[in-house]
Amino acid sequence: MGRLATAVVIAALLAACTEDPRSTTKRPTGPDAAEQVETVVVTTQDLPRGVEVELIPQGDVVEGQTTLDECGQEFPSEADRVARRQVTIAYPGDDGSYSHEVVAYGTNEQALAALHEWRAAVRSCPEDRFVAPREPGFPPVRTQLLELHAMSVLAVPDNSVARQVLTTEKGESVHVAAIYQRYGRVLSASYLLTSGPPTRRQVDRLTEQASSAGERLLTLPGGEPA
Repeated sequence: MGRLATAVVIAALLAACTEDPRSTTKRPTGPDAAEQVETVVVTTQDLPRGVEVELIPQGDVVEGQTTLDECGQEFPSEADRVARRQVTIAYPGDDGSYSHEVVAYGTNEQALAALHEWRAAVRSCPEDRFVAPREPGFPPVRTQLLELHAMSVLAVPDNSVARQVLTTEKGESVHVAAIYQRYGRVLSASYLLTSGPPTRRQVDRLTEQASSAGERLLTLPGGEPA
């Protein structure tokens, strides 16, 4: 991310690559949950030649890893995850930081609750003060919500798109764009972080990634909406 502080990036939606010391209970993987996650996550075959896709450290681990983190709020649904996979996506000549995370919950209802929790948290983040993220050791940030809405071009009807600006007390800022899609018990999250407002090309790339993931979401067995 160039001059942006690493802590700002980690404190944003990519906080999933950090450990949560409060997680001590090992949760079993549900039937075929890992296979469902593997089916949906973006791969090099979805992308133009030269684009690199790499599993993040602990990217296929649930225990001790975070998926949802907004303004230090609690997400009860984190305890309901049974499988997870997160990758980074690097386009040559593009300084945006792209990531795709796919999470399976124990039931359709639990996945539905997770997306509801996230929407409510995004809407309620205070814009007038700095709030520390749930992960220890990272600086407080002020969160400005630029937009939150559904995207009609996506095949998965239960989706939300959000754009935010996160700013530290030192004045360092990062723009965050996220596309969430839920089908059955599986949640797909496509992330983009940029040092300034994302370009049209960057938004198109993020949307293309989300579209590919959404098409595969709809092929999952037992994936009728809760």
